[in-house]
Amino acid sequence: MSIASEPDPHSGSPVGVKVDATPARRPGPMVLEGRFGRVEKLDAARHGAAEAVLGWRWTFAFLAVGPFLGAAAMFALRRDAASVKLAGGRR
Repeated sequence: MSIASEPDPHSGSPVGVKVDATPARRPGPMVLEGRFGRVEKLDAARHGAAEAVLGWRWTFAFLAVGPFLGAAAMFALRRDAASVKLAGGRR
């Protein structure tokens, strides 16, 4: 069984079947739970402790250090003997 292809209106060449171009629904609220973390919609009543003390202006100030601490931690991890063993000797 084959589905007939629609011709291109300008060239007449087959371009595939028509598809439904209706936009998808916007995603609703959901919680994503994984092995190491959880992602959920921010709720001021549950997650607003930093905001209540510092205000929103400073809530994410700890992110300002950027990837530098992460890079330092990665280099330290790569020097660790257990990590080298886990990586099969590759550094």
